[in-house]
Amino acid sequence: MSRRWGSPLVLGGLLTGCHSHPTLSPVPEGLTAELSREGAAVLDRLAWTDIFIAFAVMGVGWLLIRLIQSGVVLSWQLGLDPRRRLAPARSAANVIIIIAVVMLLVRRALEAAPIASLLALVIMTGAMTLVLSQPIQDIGAGFVIAFRRRIRAGDRITVAGQVGIVKDISLTQIHLQSPDGASIFIPNRIVLHEALKVEQAKNTQSATVQMIPDRPAGSDTLEAVRQAALFSPFRVPGTALDVSVMDNGAVQVTIQAWSGSHLREARIDLDSRLQALLQPRASNAPAASSSRTKA
Repeated sequence: MSRRWGSPLVLGGLLTGCHSHPTLSPVPEGLTAELSREGAAVLDRLAWTDIFIAFAVMGVGWLLIRLIQSGVVLSWQLGLDPRRRLAPARSAANVIIIIAVVMLLVRRALEAAPIASLLALVIMTGAMTLVLSQPIQDIGAGFVIAFRRRIRAGDRITVAGQVGIVKDISLTQIHLQSPDGASIFIPNRIVLHEALKVEQAKNTQSATVQMIPDRPAGSDTLEAVRQAALFSPFRVPGTALDVSVMDNGAVQVTIQAWSGSHLREARIDLDSRLQALLQPRASNAPAASSSRTKA
């Protein structure tokens, strides 16, 4: 007997044998025949090409989601979206891509075997609902957080005994950066149901540093200074920064820090960054002297 037709016939024989067994429920002959035909159709149509296409569709969907997330985070880091308006759009785009991928896969399965695919879909949906109950709650809470806009990337929050700056809000969790630089991941359902303290990024204080360069600062130098200030760890993400040249030739940089307790650290960090760009000889002098001391 051919291997391709063996499995459907065995399945049909098992289902038909239920009629004569006293302890098993009878199965309609039409359903048995239909499942046998669909099993043969699935084995007939299943090929490595179909499997490759299914994985390719899932891979393309995953890649699109990652590109959208990276693009939104980059726009935040560059200050192109200071009000974090792209967060709900990113969540909606991710959901649309996931739904489209699932619909494509389900449609292809239904074309091959309608009844068997529907039964498998119902069983898988029930199992996933039981197993993934908490992730489903996280996704629902993620929609609520994204569209209520109570929390935005760049805010500092206190929730579940954890304090940190919101780096990213995804469908299932919130990524925080603690004061010591560690990453904290909190499920969205906890954020939605726990007591939450939010310090919005707009409640900030300005940290200003001036430095006279060794040579007149050109446009390239000012752009390098701006990039250095833009990625300062003490700058509140998404806030504006100012780079200007004073009348005496000094370069002045102003960033927004969280509070007065962080102003000193922010000024020290800015001063070291500006010194490396505007006064390279002065910044290299301590290193040279220390090497001579070791010698």
